[in-house]
Amino acid sequence: MLQCVIDPRYRSATWVALIIIIFHELSGINAVLAYSHTMLQKMDVDGKAFITPKQGTYLIGLTNYFGSLIAIYPVKTFTRRNLLIVGHIFIALAHFLVGMFAEYNLHTLALVSILFFIISFSTTDGPIGFMYATEVVVDSALGLCYFALIGSILVLQLTTNFMMDSWLKP
Repeated sequence: MLQCVIDPRYRSATWVALIIIIFHELSGINAVLAYSHTMLQKMDVDGKAFITPKQGTYLIGLTNYFGSLIAIYPVKTFTRRNLLIVGHIFIALAHFLVGMFAEYNLHTLALVSILFFIISFSTTDGPIGFMYATEVVVDSALGLCYFALIGSILVLQLTTNFMMDSWLKP
């Protein structure tokens, strides 16, 4: 098992795949999908949002579904490297916009930014993380990558609920 981390033939591919998998989860997609209703509810304290939190959650789910359907085209068309770089730039931009619009109580624009994040994730980083790991690492390293994936999901799921109620605004 440790051979994939120690052996120079496999070491760099294993570490790159591990980092990609961990950043895949740190993008926040699971938190957005699992806590979208709560986030939209907390953003709409004054009741002036364009749509209800329930409708926003449906919209987020549909956007994720259609984003996954159209992801076939960019994955077939562009290189893995370009999709990762452009995807992370778009994801960072979407996170910035969500934070800015939520801070200034622009609820509709915050929701649009969340939808932009979901489309960016599902067409770039979402499918590429798993594909890249299966293409470049040996079997034991792939097991290590999926262990890191499940471990990071567990940590994020255990901590996200507490972060939602922290002094930081969602």
